[in-house]
Amino acid sequence: MSKKLLVTFLTIGFIIPSAALFAMEGGRMEEKEMRKEVKEMIKNTRSEEKALAQNIDIACVGKAIDVRETSLMTAFDAFSVSAKAALTVRKDALVKAWAITDAKERRTARNTAYEVYQSSMRKSHEAIKLARKNAWATFNVEVKKCGSAVASYGEIRSFDLPTSL
Repeated sequence: MSKKLLVTFLTIGFIIPSAALFAMEGGRMEEKEMRKEVKEMIKNTRSEEKALAQNIDIACVGKAIDVRETSLMTAFDAFSVSAKAALTVRKDALVKAWAITDAKERRTARNTAYEVYQSSMRKSHEAIKLARKNAWATFNVEVKKCGSAVASYGEIRSFDLPTSL
């Protein structure tokens, strides 16, 4: 009985690691094939970019980028001013709220201060999102006049704003 049990455990101990190793080898082959495909795609993309780059009016793209970036900077300046104003209003309202002696009135005043702040910041975020959208829309229209598609320039919209905004 113990001999059969020992043989069973040894067999299981040999089969399971062997199966896992076999599965890993299969996974490695798939990974190698995937890497090969990705490298091929990158190679093709680079050759397409080179072909597109021959038709690009570089000065035109530079002007479009300058207009877009200036527009984005203006939007961030406006956002900064409105955020600072919202913070100042909140600070003043909270200071006044904490001067109230009645707890219920104080809580109401504090809640109102936070609600006004949130509303103001929501409007500021909406304004900067709209400004970003308009800046990029204008850029996309202008850059098409430069001789090629936007993708060929490597301009990526998500890099103009921190992820927290």
